[in-house]
Amino acid sequence: MIASVTEFLSWMGVACSTPSEVPVQDVVIDSRQAGAGSVFFALDGAQVDGHHFVAGALERGAVLAVIRKGHEEAGRWLADARVVAVDDPVVALQHAARAYRKTFDVPVIAITGSNGKTTTKEMAAAVLGERYRLCYTSGNYNNHLGLPLSILSWTRDMEMAILEMGTNHFGEIRLLCDIARPTHGVITNIGKGHLEFFRDLEGVARAKGELLESMDDNGRAFLNGDDPHLIRRADVVSQTVTYGFSEDCDLRGEALPPDAEGHPGLRIEKEIIRVPLLGRHNLMNALAAVAVGRSLHVGWDQIRHAFQIFQPVKQRSQVQHAGGVTVINDAYNANPSSMAEALVALSEIPGPGRRVAVLGDMAEMGAASHDEHRLLGALVHRLELDALFSFGPEMHRAHERAAALGVPVTMHFDSAQSLIEQVKTCLESGDAVLVKGSRSMAMERVAEALIQHFSS
Repeated sequence: MIASVTEFLSWMGVACSTPSEVPVQDVVIDSRQAGAGSVFFALDGAQVDGHHFVAGALERGAVLAVIRKGHEEAGRWLADARVVAVDDPVVALQHAARAYRKTFDVPVIAITGSNGKTTTKEMAAAVLGERYRLCYTSGNYNNHLGLPLSILSWTRDMEMAILEMGTNHFGEIRLLCDIARPTHGVITNIGKGHLEFFRDLEGVARAKGELLESMDDNGRAFLNGDDPHLIRRADVVSQTVTYGFSEDCDLRGEALPPDAEGHPGLRIEKEIIRVPLLGRHNLMNALAAVAVGRSLHVGWDQIRHAFQIFQPVKQRSQVQHAGGVTVINDAYNANPSSMAEALVALSEIPGPGRRVAVLGDMAEMGAASHDEHRLLGALVHRLELDALFSFGPEMHRAHERAAALGVPVTMHFDSAQSLIEQVKTCLESGDAVLVKGSRSMAMERVAEALIQHFSS
């Protein structure tokens, strides 16, 4: 139980004429997820208007539906005591989450950064979960809607919480921090993400740095000590722990060579940890999780066990084998920094066959888009990859650059199906293929099609 209906209404700033002790069990914005004890927030979406599904939510057992005043559907529900109209259901949702957060006196860890947020969150959850009862953000619930929903899913027996915070505009992380009031903050790195809005790396750093500026004097920050943009912000929070591979880091790691599966290792102090993901960049994500864990008194045996059983997040450095072909499904999202890391990881994966990159456009790059896509084509050549299959109008520039530099196989496609069919015919047993692109390109359909084809 989150609260009674009366208490929940007060959190939103709504007066309750008839007090109700009916319990609120969960909060949803999708009427199909409503059940007994749910509060359903009807949101005006770009594709779907939640106000059209109020009846369905109530039929499924919702004890409260929150709608927008003045909406054309509002008149239907004025006489139903289970329906309340507010100026803005999104703001009401955020108010409720902010109030619920204040009822907890536990560590709340917020994680942001250009790359690796979700993987770091999952690693930190694995580490902290060895010792504490934990609630943490599921999926990519890291924005102005997802974060409040994550908070409102917390259970009363929770000892610690982890939240992921994403942003593509200034002020968004400040808002999320105002709701979540994090006691601990992690910034994984500053990379070339959302340059359409942030313009340059310093703009990205300012946006991510809102996390540090929002923490109080008792907060503790964990910063990538190898990132110059973050080192310049190491004094914003008085209790700051740096992690990385450079000598000045408070928690310093040493990279160990990959094992037969291509998984790199870490030596920290006298401890050795094997990280079951591809790429050196995932060592930095692991260091962040270890830094948080050690700060919160998780033992080394518990940390080692957490990584032994760790499973990669779907579509993030996810390695799948089918018919002798290794498919690296990293299709969830992309920016120039994460693309470069993934291509390096592809180049280092062990095996006898070719290294093939299947890349879709990087979105929200603004004026930097043309140059950043061309640079990817040059990187494919520099890493001596065997083939580049590109998809989308912007990635065509990578194809042109790679072809001009002499990459053995370069092909461009404007159709996902044509891309899939061509890649199928080119791959052979022993090959490794990376599939990656921005969310809007839905590159997971390529990875899934390859896995299905070579598994049959």
